[in-house]
Amino acid sequence: MLTDHHLGVYRIIPYKGHLIVDGLVGLVFLVVPFIFSFKGTDAYYYWILGATVLTVVGLHKPAATTKIKN
Repeated sequence: MLTDHHLGVYRIIPYKGHLIVDGLVGLVFLVVPFIFSFKGTDAYYYWILGATVLTVVGLHKPAATTKIKN
């Protein structure tokens, strides 16, 4: 709702900042099972979510840049 995106309502947060936060969340999800010694289903839950978030962020198409012609 707060991201400067075509679906954003208030458009406060720059889209690039949103992607950076998403990437950090994905990394944290990958590391958490090691920090808290999660095993089995709990660890898999965080690893799958972390990998999914990083995949989605990695597949993001950068915004088209406008070139100025001379």
